[in-house]
Amino acid sequence: TVYGNDRGISNYSTGNNLIVKNTLAAANTGVDFYSGSNTMTISYSASSDATADDFSGTTGDRVSQTFTFVDTGNDDYHLAKNDAGAAGYGTDLSIDATYPIVNDIDYDTRPGRNSNNLAIIPWDIGADEINPQYGVIKDGVRLKDGVRLK
Repeated sequence: TVYGNDRGISNYSTGNNLIVKNTLAAANTGVDFYSGSNTMTISYSASSDATADDFSGTTGDRVSQTFTFVDTGNDDYHLAKNDAGAAGYGTDLSIDATYPIVNDIDYDTRPGRNSNNLAIIPWDIGADEINPQYGVIKDGVRLKDGVRLK
C-alpha cells in the first residue's frame, strides 16, 4: 500500500522490468503507477487514478477506485471492513514462484487454500488483509512517506 506520496510505484531502473503484484496505490499527488520509458508488469493491483492498467501484460487490475481505510487522518491505512475498492480483488500469492507471500503487514495470515489447492476466499489488494475470519485488524501501522512500525 502506497498512499499520499509524489508518485506511488515508479520504475526508474533502465532496462529492468519491475514486477508489481497485489499493490494498492492511492492519493499520490503525481500518479499512482509510473514507469517512464522503462517497463512494469502489474497484476491484481489497484489505483485511485487510472494508471494501474497502463502497462502491457496487466491482469486483474482496478483503476479509478475509491478505497476506505480505517483512519487516514491518524495514518492508519488498514483497509476498513466496508472497503469496496481493494477488498476481495487480490490474487493468492502463497504459491507464487517469484514472490511467495502468506502474511500481510501485521503478520495476519492471508486466506488459506483448500484440498484442491484453491484459495478459500479472495485475497485483498494491498499490504493489509481485512481477514474477517480472524476478527479485528491490529493497530499501529503507519504507511505514509514510507513504512513505519510502532
